[in-house]
Amino acid sequence: MYTPTVDCTGPDGACVVYVGSSTGLHAINADTGVGKWKIWNGFTPSPTVADGVVYIGSPFIVYAIDTSDGSEIWSFTQE
Repeated sequence: MYTPTVDCTGPDGACVVYVGSSTGLHAINADTGVGKWKIWNGFTPSPTVADGVVYIGSPFIVYAIDTSDGSEIWSFTQE
């Protein structure tokens, strides 16, 4: 089951839905349904958003992703 996260705190005030799936992390405009960006493959399905950052994991890595453009801020690999 995929559990999306909705964030309405961006600079333009638009709400964005973030959902992880086996095909990547998707950022989708909640009002229009238009994709904002999509990155990578193999994320777990439940991202969390705080202060302009999406936090999401894959099997052994946690990522911090910039909500504005989908760029990676940092990652942590479990040993």
